[in-house]
Amino acid sequence: MGSCGTEVDGIKELVAQMIPLQSLGKWSGFEDGGHRDDTLAMAAEAFDYASRLPWCQKVDEGWYDRGVGVLGVFYFTYTTDSGEHEATWIVVGDIPPYQIDAALAHDGPSVLAQFVRDASDWSEAIAAGKSAVGLMPVLARRSLVPIEPTLQLAQGLGGRARFIEREILPRWEVARPASARKGLNEPGPQLLRVTQRMIRIEDVAHSDHFASEHDRRVATKLGQEAQALTRRLHWCGSVEGAWYERGNEVASVFYFRFKTKEGRTRDTWIAVGDMPPYQSWTDTAPDGACVLASCAITMRGWAKAVLSGKSLLGLEMVVQRHNLLPLQPTRASAQWVLTRSRRIEVALLPQWPKELAASGYNWR
Repeated sequence: MGSCGTEVDGIKELVAQMIPLQSLGKWSGFEDGGHRDDTLAMAAEAFDYASRLPWCQKVDEGWYDRGVGVLGVFYFTYTTDSGEHEATWIVVGDIPPYQIDAALAHDGPSVLAQFVRDASDWSEAIAAGKSAVGLMPVLARRSLVPIEPTLQLAQGLGGRARFIEREILPRWEVARPASARKGLNEPGPQLLRVTQRMIRIEDVAHSDHFASEHDRRVATKLGQEAQALTRRLHWCGSVEGAWYERGNEVASVFYFRFKTKEGRTRDTWIAVGDMPPYQSWTDTAPDGACVLASCAITMRGWAKAVLSGKSLLGLEMVVQRHNLLPLQPTRASAQWVLTRSRRIEVALLPQWPKELAASGYNWR
């Protein structure tokens, strides 16, 4: 969630240029009656999505920023379950619903520019046979359930992204969007030192680090699984290095360095085990303990949203093991994911209280 309300970062001035939703029906800026009806329908849809965000207790206010007949950009402030006031952007129309925290985009054009970037990445990944792990979730309109990533869907979404980039964004003054994806920076020296305390994957089978042969075999097998997942990441051109960090058969954490298709070096964490696979960029977690804490939080949030009837909009995608397809949000799957989250919190995280405390990472 973002922490950007109407009084932060000039958003108060930005909101003053938008149309409050309660006044939208009387706004004189519509080109014709059809445009008015389409926009009012999109406003109602966007409001519904905002009210169904997993962390939203109540929508406070909503505004229409701008749009065309096929899509609209909306801004909402809301109160969380803990009583905090937050803000978010939501884009709806002839595209999969899209949400981004207010802190990650400056204005409506930047929101749409970020959507184009994220949708293009997703489409290119699926068309190339890569996984959608780490990319934006693609959800069905209105139901907000994950859509199976097919080549046909990738081509359709890619075409929409190109249309928006070619026909719509040039008509809007686009500020440089803040990146909604973290971790695409050069690896720092601190993270390079972290790898010195790990075990290279090729050495796991012969390492005396493990308490039993069973533990060694588990780490070897999960390392192979993590490598296969890394190679299927959209950004990965080739894996340059792989290390085992910590864990067991419930969940194990691995650290990878890879080269992108453009030849740049990137680092990522991958967690695999008896759970949905999880990917995290190295600037968001300093070590494996924090990776597993973040993984548990993500799984718990996804499961509780499903069990409480909230939408998955704005949540990280939870995928199936091995095939990496989106996990469908059923009560049974949510219970399974919640059980895995609790296993990590009960069986693994208490082993590393010092690491979690030193990082300031609040996982409870």
